[in-house]
Amino acid sequence: IVKNGDGSALMDNIEKAREIIRAVKSSTSKPVTIKFRKGGETENALEFAKMCEQAGADAIIVHGRTRSELYSGNNDFELIKNIVATVKIPVILSGDIMTRKQAAWAMYYTGCTAVMIGRGAIGNPGVFGKKMKDEKAIEIQLKTDFNCFGEKKALLECKKHIAAYFKGKPDAGKIRSKILSADTIQKMLLAIENKGKNI
Repeated sequence: IVKNGDGSALMDNIEKAREIIRAVKSSTSKPVTIKFRKGGETENALEFAKMCEQAGADAIIVHGRTRSELYSGNNDFELIKNIVATVKIPVILSGDIMTRKQAAWAMYYTGCTAVMIGRGAIGNPGVFGKKMKDEKAIEIQLKTDFNCFGEKKALLECKKHIAAYFKGKPDAGKIRSKILSADTIQKMLLAIENKGKNI
């Protein structure tokens, strides 16, 4: 993606990014949001945020790490705070939010409109609301994915997430093995229900 000049590489080509935002805005009546990092080759998120606003973006999502940092180091909350103080459109914070308490603190500290939770929700959907037993959460995820994608795609989508529910728990490897080898939703549910035993 980056080698093609797309994704985070667009932060190094602000004029091209501006053209894309304007083109999308002119072709839809739906809200247009832009998600970007602290920078591509250089740290220019503040400049990029201003451009997004001027180009007509309805909101921006900011992850406070550069492309080269990926997920190492810490999210730059100070940068996001500065962006919030600079632009008038909603700013959504992305990165390093693993709990509801962290989300509340980040919103308070930076003044952002909302937070986006990605990795913090893998194996932990309770981060969004009411805590529930892992088995119930998995069942809901499986059935939701099944209804959205059909069984074949639901299995692929769920396998990479469901194993995370059992990380660090007794017999986690055995349970994950049974989950990952399941070729139907029913077999996967059975493996979860039996915790990988006798199946």
